[in-house]
Amino acid sequence: MQRLEKIESELMAVLPPVSEEKKKEIQEAVHKASKNDEDDDQYA
Repeated sequence: MQRLEKIESELMAVLPPVSEEKKKEIQEAVHKASKNDEDDDQYA
């Protein structure tokens, strides 16, 4: 889970300031991507 928070904070650092709605969207995208990684790990 810390990995996700690190990715989110790095994204927030390079992106211009965003609204709460956009921030939530980014978090969802990061979580979805990490879920895909976990799914891939099952088949490795």
